[in-house]
Amino acid sequence: MKNLRVGSYNLLHGMRVLGGAQERDYAALAASVAQLDVDVLGIQEVDAAQERSGMVDQTAAVARAMGAEHWRFVPTVVGTPGPGASFRASTPADIEAAQQGSSSEPLYGVGLISRIPVLGWHHLLMDPAKITMPLLIPGNPRPKVLRVPDECAYYKEDAGKMMLGAFEPKAKPWGMAGIPEDFCFDSLPEDFDH
Repeated sequence: MKNLRVGSYNLLHGMRVLGGAQERDYAALAASVAQLDVDVLGIQEVDAAQERSGMVDQTAAVARAMGAEHWRFVPTVVGTPGPGASFRASTPADIEAAQQGSSSEPLYGVGLISRIPVLGWHHLLMDPAKITMPLLIPGNPRPKVLRVPDECAYYKEDAGKMMLGAFEPKAKPWGMAGIPEDFCFDSLPEDFDH
């Protein structure tokens, strides 16, 4: 082989972005993957057995579109990520079940597809990132917040300015007996010793 073409593609679990293909439009996904014309493709934010993506194994769908016989999906979480959703980090047992096709739960993770024969597969579980940040998409109504748990802080744009919010990991309860109706932009009593 003279050249090896490698690519990366964030599927966003098939979410429609800025006038793109409709969600669950796997013909459009196949066409966009074919345009990449790569030998090896890494894909991120991939669904398998998720209701929101029509229960399609998206890694398998991309492999078919590439004409690739060698592919692997590794779940990073079990459940459906998102606000108000229920999910947890995947375990080695979840990954094994996904490889055997015996998982009975919705999965979300990453995939690797190759037109070139693969001699062996290996995956490495890594600790979660120390910060979380939502993907910022123009026109997306989700809040744009950067959370940094190690700093006990969050940052967000507010009225054209950058706002910093700090929190205590072991906060002291306040307002347990009720919050006065006229409480607005007031300060709480100082209590640095708690």
